[in-house]
Amino acid sequence: MTRTPTPSARLRGPLVVAALFASALSLRAQIRYSATDLGPVGSSITSDPMTIFGVNASGQVAAYNITPASTLVGIRYSGFTTTTFPPLAGDLSAKGIVIDETGTILGESGFPLSPGEAYFDATRTRLVRFASGGPQALAVPSPRIFGANLAGQMVGDSGNRAFVSTNGVTQLLPLPGTIFSRAHAINAAGQIVGWSSVTTASEDRRAFLFSGGLARDLGTLGGTRSQAQAINAAGQIVGFGTTATGQTHAFLFSDSRMSDLGLPVGALDSQAFGINRSGQIAGWSNVGGDSRGWTYFAGEFIDLTDALPPRTATAGGFSSITMVGGINDAGQITGVGQYFAPGASSASQHAVLLTPLPEIRPATTIAVPGSTVRLEAVSTLVSPNSYQWFRNGVALPGATESALLLTRVAAADAAAFTCTVGNDNARATSAPAQVQVTGTAEQSRLVNLSVRALAGAGSQTLIVGFSVGGAGTAGPKPLLVRAIGPALAGFGVTNALPDPTLALVPQAGGAALATNDDWAGATALASLAAGVGAFALPDVASKDAVLAANPGAGAFSAIVSGKAGATGVALAEIYDTSPVAAVTATTPRLINLSARSQIGLGNQGLFAGFVITGTAARTILVRAIGPTLAAFGVTGVLADPRLDLFRGSTVIASNDNWGGDAQLTAIGDSVGAFRLADRASRDAVLAITLPPGTYSAQVTGVGGTTGVALVEIYEAP
Repeated sequence: MTRTPTPSARLRGPLVVAALFASALSLRAQIRYSATDLGPVGSSITSDPMTIFGVNASGQVAAYNITPASTLVGIRYSGFTTTTFPPLAGDLSAKGIVIDETGTILGESGFPLSPGEAYFDATRTRLVRFASGGPQALAVPSPRIFGANLAGQMVGDSGNRAFVSTNGVTQLLPLPGTIFSRAHAINAAGQIVGWSSVTTASEDRRAFLFSGGLARDLGTLGGTRSQAQAINAAGQIVGFGTTATGQTHAFLFSDSRMSDLGLPVGALDSQAFGINRSGQIAGWSNVGGDSRGWTYFAGEFIDLTDALPPRTATAGGFSSITMVGGINDAGQITGVGQYFAPGASSASQHAVLLTPLPEIRPATTIAVPGSTVRLEAVSTLVSPNSYQWFRNGVALPGATESALLLTRVAAADAAAFTCTVGNDNARATSAPAQVQVTGTAEQSRLVNLSVRALAGAGSQTLIVGFSVGGAGTAGPKPLLVRAIGPALAGFGVTNALPDPTLALVPQAGGAALATNDDWAGATALASLAAGVGAFALPDVASKDAVLAANPGAGAFSAIVSGKAGATGVALAEIYDTSPVAAVTATTPRLINLSARSQIGLGNQGLFAGFVITGTAARTILVRAIGPTLAAFGVTGVLADPRLDLFRGSTVIASNDNWGGDAQLTAIGDSVGAFRLADRASRDAVLAITLPPGTYSAQVTGVGGTTGVALVEIYEAP
């Protein structure tokens, strides 16, 4: 086996058709985290949970630690190193609260109300910027800081009034009628959120959005109180408020509506404190008298304690996450947890950075001997710059790209593979991906290829190329080929080709092997279609075209034309009709498909479907070629194609620009695909190992652009 590092039901036609017309639906995978210990914070952090720990897009953290003398010192976690910042001269304690994208920390310096307490005496608190030369006092009277944005604007409260500081100029927010207010967050657009009150009673607080010089009351969840805590780049806001029954629930304010997130299982309340660009929310709840941190994504609460790695007595680690402070666009979360030092029998409260573990796709692979397996490490980290693959816990030399290619696998190569992914401030190791090698070649093969695209006459003829064969195979290959036009109306397709004609011709030249205009309800063709699970044509008099053929190995074209110059959307299908019981390792297979078409909008896109049958996985190369077609004399090419691969209605992989990936080039060479000479071209390419199932690839133009594109599907050897 060689390794190249790099960045049993028979499923059939109806599923392909459904996939070709499906829309994307993102599904949440199980999220798990690594936990980085950022040091002790003491037990009294709960006195001021509103100011715990910011994290920027790079994974740098602003926080604080408690010293043996029960004072607080600011810290910055950056580059896997913790740097301590002392308080201003004359002050007792300091806290880091907010960190911007340059790594600059903003926080507070002052005097705790009692030793080790995180809440400072408001009359003796100073706003500070922690820099390499030491803390620098900022000219904001009696301040508390809670948020900052990329432009360097800061928000908080000064003398119990919400403020924003821009370029050193501090302005109290004009919130008419309020006597008590606090600004908690500001996004890149300068939108500010927080809470205000017409009295000093906490029950009267109302969440607000301040934007364009105007304040907006965001309302409540049916009770009297609400507080906005965070806002993302899209203007989505999270916080918490009381319901009509007096419970405290987390909310999401989006599209001018406040939505109740409800409660995690067993929780008495919920409070949200952070939201990132993807809409992932972080917060905590009271569960059985204990505080438990959570993240909320795709409509589900995930208990962060349950998502921690296992803790051992000798290695120590976090036993629970009790509170959260912030969440960045990579999904990294800061907070507080119960930490056990190595060998310790009791825990103390420590600051923590949670980093989502990378995911290896596929997580489990059953491969036949001699086949190719491609494992890909997918991480949410911003700009990951290091990868290391491991086989059964042993590092693989040179395997330092985002994907690992295993070629010509044998039974002895079954193993558990992991990948450690990192950037300058964070590193995490995936759960193991299991690769099993068993069976024989016939247990994994393509049995159905299909293309949906515009078709017509002349230059608009839809030509679908495909190949039959495979190493070590010989003999004839029985096929069913269909050109569907009118029957597409039953699937809601408008502008279907009204009368397609179909011809099967060898690409090497010569006479057509078979042709058909109207299928006329032929009993033999209907029986073949039913035998391979193709959807039934509802009208025996329909103008759809169908033919059966029995060619040997070679390359062929299914040519779909519109009769009388008509154009419209057509579906071309090629089915392997070999009886399952008769298939052996030497039986020829469908090994690739290609089609070129004009990419339009809506129904006028280019869609390719395929079905893998058997009990083992198969690695598939999918390409959407636009710019490179110009080198073959094609005009009006699609300048920037995007490729999305679906299973059912779920997008399982996507690519915009292929990036000159050497592994993709190697796989393309192995299947005989023409090379993409320009490594910087905007063509799109995917190579992915897939279990048996039904899949579809969609080619679209980035930014709604149109043009000619070529879609290709190859079975990797």
